[in-house]
Amino acid sequence: MFVSPKDVVGIKVYSGPGANSGTRPAVAGAVIEGLLKAGLEPSHIIVWDKRLLDLRLAGYDDLARRYGVRLEGASDAGFDEKVFYDNSILGTLVAGIWILTATVKRRGAILI
Repeated sequence: MFVSPKDVVGIKVYSGPGANSGTRPAVAGAVIEGLLKAGLEPSHIIVWDKRLLDLRLAGYDDLARRYGVRLEGASDAGFDEKVFYDNSILGTLVAGIWILTATVKRRGAILI
């Protein structure tokens, strides 16, 4: 099994361009449905991007209400650009991944 019901999963989307571009809420919704079918609790699913306002302007509030998942903005949660994750196998990870690490490091997460 790729995820277990006790995992916390962060779904990184690109919402900056707004409702007409970036990651469509329907795509994130399909991923959420798969995670729910795998047994994850909605409260263990976080849809995130750099800014919470961008998520809201792109229509992710409706998605969060429909599925009961959380929305998070890394900048709003105190993201520190000086904190990043380096792995000898993967190398230095891209900015979006270290935003997630800084945002949910206290709970752990699986990236989709």
